[in-house]
Amino acid sequence: VALLELLLADLDLRRDNRDAAIKLLTTMIVAPFVAFAAFLIKPVDVNTRFGVGVGALFAVATSAVIVASAVPDSTALTAADRMHMISMTFIFASLVQSAVSMRWDANGHARRSMLADRFCLVVFPLLFALLCARVVSNAVNSI
Repeated sequence: VALLELLLADLDLRRDNRDAAIKLLTTMIVAPFVAFAAFLIKPVDVNTRFGVGVGALFAVATSAVIVASAVPDSTALTAADRMHMISMTFIFASLVQSAVSMRWDANGHARRSMLADRFCLVVFPLLFALLCARVVSNAVNSI
């Protein structure tokens, strides 16, 4: 007859949450900047210009699903939820701006189209970065 002894031990396991957050949220941060690159594409290249934005939108939607499955369920909006919403909003805004820019170019206002693209190429990334930094700052300060 074999004797089994029970061994109990307490282990403290810690994981650096920043690495996990970075891994989960990288796509959400990179995809809008890819969408903003559409402002560098000529308005006459419709498929390429919209393809970049639509691809970025799908990347963020996929990221949102993956992150939602990795964090506990909550009725409140998490920082990750807010950042995904900001990303989707900016990508959608870049698609709208692309449509406006294409319309202006098609109607003979190529200079206006180019100026709007250059303006958005600077303003969109800055606003996106500021809003994301605010969400992260609020999340860090609430801990």
